[in-house]
Amino acid sequence: MNIKVEEEEEVKEDGAEVEEQYQRIIENRKQRRKWWKEGILEDMMDELWVAAGVTYSAELAYEELKKKGKRSMEEIVPAEFHKYRKVFSEEESHRLPEHKPYDHTIDLKPDAPEMIQSKVYPMSVNEQEELDQFLEENL
Repeated sequence: MNIKVEEEEEVKEDGAEVEEQYQRIIENRKQRRKWWKEGILEDMMDELWVAAGVTYSAELAYEELKKKGKRSMEEIVPAEFHKYRKVFSEEESHRLPEHKPYDHTIDLKPDAPEMIQSKVYPMSVNEQEELDQFLEENL
């Protein structure tokens, strides 16, 4: 009996070789997933397509989209919204807005702590562990 796998490799069920082949496939997948998370691999669409069950027509549409390349903001956004372009610019996001007459200050107490350890909402132990793990990996 032969089992077809993603890597187009035939796995033959004939004793100890099977376990070795499966382990090699599993390690390969773990390594690709790790590279994807680290940003080394940019496109894992093939693996994602298998999981999502993409249709042939969707695959063809994706190929056509890749051929067209990236479109500029002017092509994507309707003309009537171009006057708001400044709101979304990278350059504008790096500075604060100008002061207005209606700006007000928030006076803090001089003896207030710099940071307060508190949660916005209570979490279960599992949720807190997941959050801590996510923050540790991504920050």
